[in-house]
Amino acid sequence: MTCTRNGCYNVQCYVCHKTCEYSHFNDTNRGGKAGNCPLFDSSEQRHENEVTAAEKAARDRVAEENPQVDAALLEIRVSSKVKEDEKRRKMEDVNRNGLPGAVPGAAQVPGAG
Repeated sequence: MTCTRNGCYNVQCYVCHKTCEYSHFNDTNRGGKAGNCPLFDSSEQRHENEVTAAEKAARDRVAEENPQVDAALLEIRVSSKVKEDEKRRKMEDVNRNGLPGAVPGAAQVPGAG
């Protein structure tokens, strides 16, 4: 991401939120190296993984601090309607963009490509 505020133009990684240059990413064609933050990925999948991990960490912490609470009460449950809506939305994203949750050009930095 690039800040568009006049005079700033700071480049920041959308994955780890650090100020960076293209060498920060895993794109060897732009000076990066394998294993670095992904330059292009499905932000939807990354977001889902982050939310799932945060949910698990929160449940684990609450369960540890409150061992008397039934673990089943800490599970997040959604209706089948919500699940179907989410599935439909993901399919629309795939049909529109080719990748679940991908936004065409979202990782592009003005003037860098």
